[in-house]
Amino acid sequence: LIRIVQGMSVAGEYTTSGVLLVEQADRKSRGFTGGWIAFAMMLGCVSGSGVPALLGTFLTEEQIHAWGWRIPFLIGSAVALYSAVLRAGISETTLDEADPDPIASPVFAAIKDHWGLMLQMIVLLIPTAVIYFIAFVYAASYLTEEMHFTTGQALDITTINLILIAVIAVVVGRLSDRFGRRPLLLFGAIGTVLCAWPFWWLMHQENLTLVFLGQLG
Repeated sequence: LIRIVQGMSVAGEYTTSGVLLVEQADRKSRGFTGGWIAFAMMLGCVSGSGVPALLGTFLTEEQIHAWGWRIPFLIGSAVALYSAVLRAGISETTLDEADPDPIASPVFAAIKDHWGLMLQMIVLLIPTAVIYFIAFVYAASYLTEEMHFTTGQALDITTINLILIAVIAVVVGRLSDRFGRRPLLLFGAIGTVLCAWPFWWLMHQENLTLVFLGQLG
């Protein structure tokens, strides 16, 4: 139940912060601005895998199970406090001057008037969401339980890959400003269909380098 609430919270924070910044960005650099949203999100994921990776390096399994598991939660509490302070100074997106008074219930208005667009966005986001959770969330457990890599090894390659992807997200955001969103989205979607099987095959190899390359792919 806590994981479900956490997932809804992360999704709400990530998407709304993206909308807030992209709406206020210059139209010629919206992809670049959106890339930084993904960059920040990936850094959060890096922290999520990096902190346990450090714990696995400096603490024994017994120490982690006894008290070490509390450390990431304490750090997370500090981040939550910082987030609360940060949002206190955030300004709302400015309304278009041609718009009438603010809608009383934007959620119901969106469902009623823009359900088709919402459905389209869900379909567009399903592939990236599924791939992310398989390659970075599920795979960390799979590598330790089924492939017999250590927890430290699984978290190490995941952390490195998340850092690389964070940087790539900003670069691709800039490319989308230059070449358009549709060509890059189609390139990624078609590439996923063609490469998902060979990359997943790499992640089943006993060599950690090959697993790393499969996850990065």
